[in-house]
Amino acid sequence: QDIQEKQSISRKKRLLEEDIDSHKIYSNLVLEKGGIWIDNKASRFACDYNRNPSRSIYSNKSEKWIKKIWKEELSENQKRWLMEGYYEFYFTLGRLIGTYRFNIIFDGHTMKHKRGRPEISFGTKYIANFYMPIVRSMQRKMCNLKYNPVSLNVPYSGGYILEWLSNQFPDVFICSMEVNKKLYMTRNRRKV
Repeated sequence: QDIQEKQSISRKKRLLEEDIDSHKIYSNLVLEKGGIWIDNKASRFACDYNRNPSRSIYSNKSEKWIKKIWKEELSENQKRWLMEGYYEFYFTLGRLIGTYRFNIIFDGHTMKHKRGRPEISFGTKYIANFYMPIVRSMQRKMCNLKYNPVSLNVPYSGGYILEWLSNQFPDVFICSMEVNKKLYMTRNRRKV
C-alpha cells in the first residue's frame, strides 16, 4: 500500500495494461492436465517480473507507453523489498521446473486491445524450431474455433520470463500466449 501511494498512475490506467483475471482463462488448461499454475498478483507497475532485473522497477519516462508512473521516488528499502519478491519468483520457478522436470511450460498473458492487434497471439521468439509444428497446430485449432486473427509474435514475441526459461531449460517446450482483453472484458475494460 505504501508503494501504491507513491504511484501517479490511476487504477483505470493500470487495468488497461495489467493481466487482469488471466487465471480465469488459463489456469484450468494447466491444472486439468496435472500441471502447476503460478499466478503472480504483483502489479507490473510496482515490479514487472517479465523484465530483466535492471528494468523490472519502472522509472518515470522509462517506458514509451507511459511517461509518469511515480509521483514520489521509492525508497531503497521499498526497491529492495520489491526485488526480493522478484528474485524469489525466479528461484521458486527454477526449483519447481528442476524438481518436476516439466516438458511444457505455458506462459499466459493478456494484451490491451488496440487497432490491428489479433484476438490471440503466440510468442515464439524463445521456442526451438523443433517445437514450432506444435505452435502452428495450436494456431490452426484456435482459428478453427473462430478466433480471428490468431498471430505469431504480434505484438509480443516473448518476454524476459521466456528468455530466462529458455536459457535455464533449453530442452523444454516453452510457449507464450496472449489473449486480447476485448474477448473477455467489458468495453471499458473495467469488468471481466
